[in-house]
Amino acid sequence: MRDCEIYDLNGIAICRAKVAERFKERLVGLLRHKELEPGRGLLLRGCSQVHTFGMRFTIDVVFISKDLNILEIERSLKPGRVSRYVKGAYWALELGSGAAENLRTNDAIVLNML
Repeated sequence: MRDCEIYDLNGIAICRAKVAERFKERLVGLLRHKELEPGRGLLLRGCSQVHTFGMRFTIDVVFISKDLNILEIERSLKPGRVSRYVKGAYWALELGSGAAENLRTNDAIVLNML
């Protein structure tokens, strides 16, 4: 998996994330993690819905369009749950619970692949 940095339009860092592009990477996702470090995330490509089955911690999920606009934010998704399906989502950014508190629907982001 490659890394990326995600910023808001003011250049303020949202997080540094691993990019899950392959099926197996997306399937495993955060299952092997006990928690996410502050400022870290997982960006799932081609994803409009996520689940937290087998996870050990609560997450925020930011659904992003192909043109990098935030479509929906699901806050505090607990383990063993399924998120809403978000029509038009191309990316799903998984962050630790509370990490998306400054993000809003319709905000745009900048994605810098490393």
